[in-house]
Amino acid sequence: MVNTVGLIGHNGTLGKSVLVELAKLHAQGKINLSVIHRPTSNTATIPSDVERRELDYDAEDGPSFDAAVKGVNILLSTVGGLGSESQVKLYPALSRSKDLVTFIPSEFGPHYTAYDKAHATIGILQPKITALEEAQKMQLPVTVVQAGITASLVFRAASHDYLAKATASLVTTQDATSLADKHFHVYELNPTGADIAKAFTEGIGSETKLVPLTDDELDAKLHSTNGFEALGATIFRKRADDDLQYQGDRVQVAGYQSQGLNAIVKAAL
Repeated sequence: MVNTVGLIGHNGTLGKSVLVELAKLHAQGKINLSVIHRPTSNTATIPSDVERRELDYDAEDGPSFDAAVKGVNILLSTVGGLGSESQVKLYPALSRSKDLVTFIPSEFGPHYTAYDKAHATIGILQPKITALEEAQKMQLPVTVVQAGITASLVFRAASHDYLAKATASLVTTQDATSLADKHFHVYELNPTGADIAKAFTEGIGSETKLVPLTDDELDAKLHSTNGFEALGATIFRKRADDDLQYQGDRVQVAGYQSQGLNAIVKAAL
């Protein structure tokens, strides 16, 4: 079966890369692609052979929302955190759809445990967490893809290109029901702390200075009002405690030529 894939968030940082990969699959006849977008969205990047479905998210739930998801087997969202509200507005229509097999929400972050939520200020992620919880409350079939460190906190451990290719590979699954209510994880690189320090040393041409972080300093960062600082501190703690948990199967991109850790670090300097 060729899946009909709906994409929302095609202009986002990740969405741009995902659109490129899905458009390739569409051109090859491996999927049927429809892009759901706002009336004011820039649609110039959408190939002419890809269906465009205009939707006013500010309208009341009803026929226009049903039409937007009609025939869609897999809905893939790549909206940013602030766009999660528009994603949630599609949920009633998805719950009514006879065609939906699974929904891939805009998650793509690290795996957070109850401990993380209790010991850190992660408000920056709350819109996505809430959107996922709402989908699960409505008993929508959900496929969660998490990707460890993808935000530009220090450097990316998975490029958007790699993540886009990995996610796109899932939607070609002939039996899309096998994706429903599953977790997958994606990472391109999995360096140790020593690997990272070495890469910075080579990038700057001098020895990397390692600065110890006290428990009190880490706690202050974990509860920082700066969302990115709190998120970075949480990932620091997870790395230090060997607590970078992943759920489900790892999705790998066969034959992918990674630019490597050194190149990624150099680009971040």
